[in-house]
Amino acid sequence: MQIWQADFYRRPLRDETGKPLWELLICDAARSFEFSAFCSQSQANSTWLASQLQQQIQIHKKPDRLQVFRP
Repeated sequence: MQIWQADFYRRPLRDETGKPLWELLICDAARSFEFSAFCSQSQANSTWLASQLQQQIQIHKKPDRLQVFRP
């Protein structure tokens, strides 16, 4: 069974205009698969998040389960 663990949170980093950056981190328990992506505050929404997940599912085998740390 393949389980991905995901976290989407606002980082203490800022973009070139001073706005906060958000990070999506996806990995498996062994961290043999790890993906990270950043987006601006204005892009941080369910549409951007779903797009990033779909891209990773196309590249890697779809996981059996997705665990999230911050609902």
